[in-house]
Amino acid sequence: MSQVSLTGSDNLFHLLLLLAIAGVVVWLNNRFGTKGTRQALDKAANRSAEHLDALTKAADMAPARQSRPSLDRTIYPTSLTVRLIATALSFGMLIFLWRNPAFIGGPNNMLTAFTISSLLALWYLAYIWHYEVTVEGDKITLPTYWFKPRTFSLNDLLDVEDDGAYSNRLIFSSGHKPLVLKNLDGQAELQALYQRYQTPPHARASRG
Repeated sequence: MSQVSLTGSDNLFHLLLLLAIAGVVVWLNNRFGTKGTRQALDKAANRSAEHLDALTKAADMAPARQSRPSLDRTIYPTSLTVRLIATALSFGMLIFLWRNPAFIGGPNNMLTAFTISSLLALWYLAYIWHYEVTVEGDKITLPTYWFKPRTFSLNDLLDVEDDGAYSNRLIFSSGHKPLVLKNLDGQAELQALYQRYQTPPHARASRG
């Protein structure tokens, strides 16, 4: 029986191909799936991530910090604990990959694969450290993976789905389903805001 090895450019290509396919499946499920299929996929994705859940629980245990209100808006940034955990994990992963080149294609692909991994880690850290949700009146502005914020009307909020240990999914009548991180400064205040604007099920049925 043949064994799968993580060394060699072919195996690195296969790994990247699997990641790309997984990304497409997640996108299709988020865009066209139902609440049930999204919950099923989230449960499958988190089945082997108990250690990450433990880190998230550690972040939950950190002292709660308040949001940053101003004259006309309120800002909910990622908590300092989450930022520090993300930084430690990213640098820990890079150190591990540098000392174990077999996991990124072997010595022949070391430089290219490590450069790609470093760029991904830097993008992730920039995303986490600059992540913030802004509420201004009945408008909520959410960051995207490409650092281009999108604004939605809270009056169009239909539902809030629990998307696992890390995020909530806001369901808007426009069909958009953006994810919002959970571990934010002022998270309790933001959750109360969701509940205030969320459309009750009976009103949702009459709207449809």
